[in-house]
Amino acid sequence: MHLIQAQADLINLIKQISTTDIIALDTEFMREKTYYPVLCLVQINVGGQIYLVDPLPESLDLTKFWQAVCTKVVILHSARQDFEIIHNTIGQVPTKLFDTQVAASVCGFGDNVAYENIVKKICKVELDKSMCISDWSKRPLSDEQLEYAANDVIHLPEIYNKLQEQLNKQNRHEWIAEQLEELTNNNTYEGNDAQGHKRIKLRKRTDKAVAILQALCIWRDGHARDKNIPRRWFAADETLSDIATKAPTNEDALKKVTRIKKLDKKYHIEIIELVNNIISKPIPPQPKRNTNGVNQPLLDALKLLLKLKANELNISTKTITDSKELEEFLQNKPVSFSNGFRDKIFGQYAQQLLDGKIVIKVNKNKLEIC
Repeated sequence: MHLIQAQADLINLIKQISTTDIIALDTEFMREKTYYPVLCLVQINVGGQIYLVDPLPESLDLTKFWQAVCTKVVILHSARQDFEIIHNTIGQVPTKLFDTQVAASVCGFGDNVAYENIVKKICKVELDKSMCISDWSKRPLSDEQLEYAANDVIHLPEIYNKLQEQLNKQNRHEWIAEQLEELTNNNTYEGNDAQGHKRIKLRKRTDKAVAILQALCIWRDGHARDKNIPRRWFAADETLSDIATKAPTNEDALKKVTRIKKLDKKYHIEIIELVNNIISKPIPPQPKRNTNGVNQPLLDALKLLLKLKANELNISTKTITDSKELEEFLQNKPVSFSNGFRDKIFGQYAQQLLDGKIVIKVNKNKLEIC
């Protein structure tokens, strides 16, 4: 294990990276008090050699290091937040990714399998996770922290090889391509919180309230980013929900909003202007989940078929589709499982079930597709 804290040592590491095609990577970061994740440590496995890069010394510039990483096949477990850090630093992410969590999900390990669980199942090693909630920003790092961090990349090459074998054997590489493409797309890590309103509850989800809430989420995201603080620190979800519901168009109305006093008055003016701007224009109707006309027994049959096919393939139903898409399928709307691998493993059977070409029956106390 090599701890990198000097620029000269980092340059030598970059040279080592240039000599290999595949690297294993992980990071330790903190973001409880910030909008952007604060990188505290980078773990990298280069040809079996483990390097721990300390990004906190001001003299250390990671730009060329990340640029070198982006030229390689990168093995990571649950890459999204690690890639966000890389993108925040150099404006791009590696394009050749193998995410062991994504691959494990189609190899029968379940959705969002934890790293320690996949290490235990594949490598037969029990990891000590007691350091996972330690403060990675404090220096010096303890021997226990360094060992914990190193373990996060020691086993990734073996996991990579085992999962590749399973993907090749089961011919399932296509099954993970869509998710990996999203993770390696720079657009995934850009933009504002335009979809944040979907996570926030409204007492009454009217078109006007949703439109105001969406605008508020984008507004809050911009201020939180500028201040580099968590969104909830700038304005709580409940506050945005209350504003969207009451739609205050003046200061008197705004004063009745929950916890509005926690915001500086200059933001009161911005909120009133935002609300007035939204309601002064035609508000487009929000897409609604319409189950009218959906035959419930048929929907139940499709859900059962989905569960049976997922069990047959030893994968989760989420890998294939969800209830919303099954409803849309019954309404003759485009769905993801009508194309590609999802059509092969489920879509064609769903259509055959509706056409009466296959049935689900009980045989010796077990359900079968015939």
